[in-house]
Amino acid sequence: MELLPLKNGLVRHVRRSPAFVAAGGEFSPEAFATLLRDRPTRCFVARDGATPAGYLELAVEGERYRSAAPDMRNIGGTDLLPDSRGRGLYQNLLQTVVTTVRAEGVRRIGVDFEATNPPALRFRTRSFAVYLHSCARRIDDPG
Repeated sequence: MELLPLKNGLVRHVRRSPAFVAAGGEFSPEAFATLLRDRPTRCFVARDGATPAGYLELAVEGERYRSAAPDMRNIGGTDLLPDSRGRGLYQNLLQTVVTTVRAEGVRRIGVDFEATNPPALRFRTRSFAVYLHSCARRIDDPG
């Protein structure tokens, strides 16, 4: 449950951005435990001392685009505490993930992100090669 504040931080971030992802509400401890149990993912944690400062959730399938390649994994969620940003923690976490899954035969890691999320856009395009652009139009409910 030490990852719950980080997962809920991601939910709050996505709700604030003009994202197309339906963020929903924050997770209760029970709902988060169910999510982790029912979804085939792995969570990697970056620590600042003993405190979890960030996490990266790695899944077999992508968020929006199914990847059937057996040697590919997809980032399904990630967050870093605001006080921990800009110190290389997330880059180190990503490198740990790459090293770990490479030893297991994984050759590619993908990530879906929204270009309307400026921090994700800056970081992801430094760490990943863009291979797909897609467009959508958000039609807000007037009520």
